[in-house]
Amino acid sequence: MLLERPLHGVLAGLLEVGAHRREHRAPPAGPQPLGRRRLVGARDRPAPALLAFLPLARETPLTLRRLLQEFLNDPPALRRRLGLADTERAIGLAAHDFVSAAGAPEVLLTRARRDAASPTVPSRFWLRLKAFAADEIDSDADLLAAARALDVRPEVPRAKPPKPSPPPADRPRRISVTQVDRLRGDPFSFYAEKILRLAPLDNIDAEFSAAERGTIVHKMLEKLIVADKLHDAVSREAAVNDALSEFVDQPLVAALWQPRVARMLDWVAELLGERRTAGWALPASEVRGEIEAHGVKLTGTADIVQRGGEGLLIADFKTGAKPSQTRVEAGFAVQLGLLAWLAEDGALPGVSAANVTEVAYWKLSGGEKAAGEETSSRSKYQKIWADVPGFVVLCRAAFREAAETYLTGTRPFEAKVKPEYAANMRDYDHLARLAEWQGRR
Repeated sequence: MLLERPLHGVLAGLLEVGAHRREHRAPPAGPQPLGRRRLVGARDRPAPALLAFLPLARETPLTLRRLLQEFLNDPPALRRRLGLADTERAIGLAAHDFVSAAGAPEVLLTRARRDAASPTVPSRFWLRLKAFAADEIDSDADLLAAARALDVRPEVPRAKPPKPSPPPADRPRRISVTQVDRLRGDPFSFYAEKILRLAPLDNIDAEFSAAERGTIVHKMLEKLIVADKLHDAVSREAAVNDALSEFVDQPLVAALWQPRVARMLDWVAELLGERRTAGWALPASEVRGEIEAHGVKLTGTADIVQRGGEGLLIADFKTGAKPSQTRVEAGFAVQLGLLAWLAEDGALPGVSAANVTEVAYWKLSGGEKAAGEETSSRSKYQKIWADVPGFVVLCRAAFREAAETYLTGTRPFEAKVKPEYAANMRDYDHLARLAEWQGRR
């Protein structure tokens, strides 16, 4: 809609239509008691005007600039031009009302000790009045008690963390290497998933999740490595196109993610090519195995198992964040160590038992500058990975503790036993009523 009127005329018209300006009348003479008391308050102030600056046709920049200068530099002048009362008038009326009411035989003065955000500071008038007429001021105990009663609430007992404790016969006797950290860090989430068999529901029309991306990449790599086609660029491109063809209902996601996946595969192909040049054998991919120990069956899948001159490599692909060195040292990233145990014990089909001399995380990001990152015991995490056999012993001890304590024992499945290592385990926090007790122990 194009407006032909000057800008100040448009604003005045909008204010006349949209703002209700009340006429301020002088208060009647003398105090107006309410029973024996008069509640003192300022008169209603005029509602603030909302000014909307709109691009208008045939309005010269000079007129707009002058109006802006008046608005920024001299607001009273602008209010007068728009027919609004000065702000000082509202202050004077409030003072007039207060003085009129203060002449009543009995006056009740109140103030809020705090507002919604913070404690308030008494006004100078309040402090001077108390200093000048302290002996003449009586505190109304009944009203004060009634005001304080508004904030009184019954004592609510603090909630306690849930501690379900099913009998040993009802506890699972099977656990994967990726679930051991969950059982030790947040036993309740393990209980909810494996014993109650509750699974979180995806949101309707949920976006392409990191877990889905990781599953697709793992499948592509497994297919290419088993067929010994990872080194072939044409085969890699065909694998990417074939995998993303399943997401025809999300063409934007597929189009944006295709180059990242291609760079991930290129990085893995280059890394394995370098290792083969260094004397490592063809890798085995997605090797699944299991072992029975401490009354529990431990299962696991190794993404990469590769044999070298000194022993075996166990590597795990990470499309998300890899565990920190602190977490590994604390024994809350035991997946690689437990897979190494399975490999050394001959529990991985197709892989002859041998010592594991290297463990590694291969992070796949698909970035333009760095498509991947290798975190290997040969160069990283030297405080714990410098001694791979010692790391395997640490992981086996962590599994034994979890199995004997929770799976074959009677310890309750308490929530967030190690909250510092359970920050990413949030699927069952609402079921544990975490917000009611965390931080209140």
